[in-house]
Amino acid sequence: METEQNNPLLVSVGCLFLSLSATLIWGGYVIMPRPHLFIVATMAAFFYCLGQMLAAGWWFAIPPLKQEFAWVLFSTVTIQEGIRWAMFALFNWMKGYGEGVKAFLRVGAVNGLLTGFAVGAGYGLMSVLLSYTSIVGDNYWFDQSIYMPNCPEINFFVAGAAFALAYSIMHMALGVLAWSMYDTKNYVGIFFTYAWHLGISMASIGNTNRGGCVYTLGIVYGLVVLLSLCALAFSIRFVKMSKQVDA
Repeated sequence: METEQNNPLLVSVGCLFLSLSATLIWGGYVIMPRPHLFIVATMAAFFYCLGQMLAAGWWFAIPPLKQEFAWVLFSTVTIQEGIRWAMFALFNWMKGYGEGVKAFLRVGAVNGLLTGFAVGAGYGLMSVLLSYTSIVGDNYWFDQSIYMPNCPEINFFVAGAAFALAYSIMHMALGVLAWSMYDTKNYVGIFFTYAWHLGISMASIGNTNRGGCVYTLGIVYGLVVLLSLCALAFSIRFVKMSKQVDA
């Protein structure tokens, strides 16, 4: 009996590690050997939390808007992308203030992409922690159920972890893609970066339909894979263009 009672806890912890896997693996591979990127990722995590606080303040300022899930997603994505651009502008401004900022900022195309990735990793980490714990709090802690009425096919711990994992990958890919667009002042690309983020987030509305979590997972992961491929392609192109300019 005790084992059966502990199973939800064990599943929830295991799924938490699953949801964090991409951030921890890629973050460890890219960021840990470069301590300056750890500072950038930490700042990004702080700014992500700041963005969530601003979004929450906006919802509470206009209570009816909180009832519209599409509006909640739109306002949250808009604030998050606005803060990402603000971080890019802040870093560029700081580069003009001497050698001190080189402790965590580096110049060059590749270093710029690594900075964007670190920002995405910080976003992704906080996205997982906030979204997954929110799912657990809204469901298991509330009624001790491990299946949601709209998603009886998948244990909600697994579904929540799968979505959180997808969104963490999305944030890392968006960080790389957005940074190259900011650096080249590609305003069309900046808009499409925002549209990617908004589109993937809006796809989660499918979860509100009965059984929607199954096909919504497929849609979200399909979009995340396409986004990751676009981020890789644009990054390679950005580095090549930078080398040609330097030459």
